[in-house]
Amino acid sequence: MDDGFACAPAATVFPAAVKFVRDLVAATGCVNNGMECYSPEYNLQNCPHRDAAARELAIPIELAGVTSLDDGTLQGGLNILGVPVGGG
Repeated sequence: MDDGFACAPAATVFPAAVKFVRDLVAATGCVNNGMECYSPEYNLQNCPHRDAAARELAIPIELAGVTSLDDGTLQGGLNILGVPVGGG
């Protein structure tokens, strides 16, 4: 398995992701080296739910596709089945 996607508020999705990863590792022995997250509206950069999930799983949870633009703003997005979704 390569990619998985979940959509929900941060307070819901990050604990669910932690449970999913733990269950997947227990069932298959696979290794998870990290995750990416994206929201067009919610500030994931300073998200306590993201930080807690990263600590619990001991992996980085990066902001997907974040690029610093010339004016200092950030944009992001995810590639889903090779198609960029979100961002600007």
